[in-house]
Amino acid sequence: MRLTRTTSYLVIALLLLLPATVLPATVLAAGAIVTLNSPPAGVVAGSEFTTDVTIEGAEAVLGFQFDVLYDANLVELSDFDLGPWLGSSGRSPAKLGPALAKEGGRATIGAYTLGQQAGAGGDGLMVTLRWKAKANGNLDLQLQKLQLAGAGGTALPGEISAGKVSVATAATPASINNAQSLLLGAGILLVGVVAFLLLRRRRP
Repeated sequence: MRLTRTTSYLVIALLLLLPATVLPATVLAAGAIVTLNSPPAGVVAGSEFTTDVTIEGAEAVLGFQFDVLYDANLVELSDFDLGPWLGSSGRSPAKLGPALAKEGGRATIGAYTLGQQAGAGGDGLMVTLRWKAKANGNLDLQLQKLQLAGAGGTALPGEISAGKVSVATAATPASINNAQSLLLGAGILLVGVVAFLLLRRRRP
């Protein structure tokens, strides 16, 4: 069951309000870099595809949240899977969402962790977004509103790099075959008409 945007914000807020005595504090390094990676080539209307969101240079992250923007006429966000990075320190991760905006074209993705260990650090796969292509067209996917949560309600530094990727969906093989069949049928019909007219001219 998909959570609402309000629910996801509340859970992240509760995570940030946990006392520092429960979660061990860590000296923070430079801000983490979050990247939306391009999907595989060959996306066609009606097919399913994925895009990975990765992080680099993180330290002591207990939870995260960001928004994904897309054209709801071209694609549908089916779900997302957590990557191994958030639970790499031994904490137990759980995902939030996707919380889909009522107007469409925006989804809030999030996750949090429970445990006594330090938060996740380093580089890794945050999430894999699962999409279904609905129609042909040039699609832009974009990340916004990144939040990284640390111990004791600390908002960790982070930024989005390459937060926008383009996907060019193409006609499905079935539709291509149908179009080719129609052209072939039209060609055969045209040849038949021409032959009929030539035969009529030859008659006395």
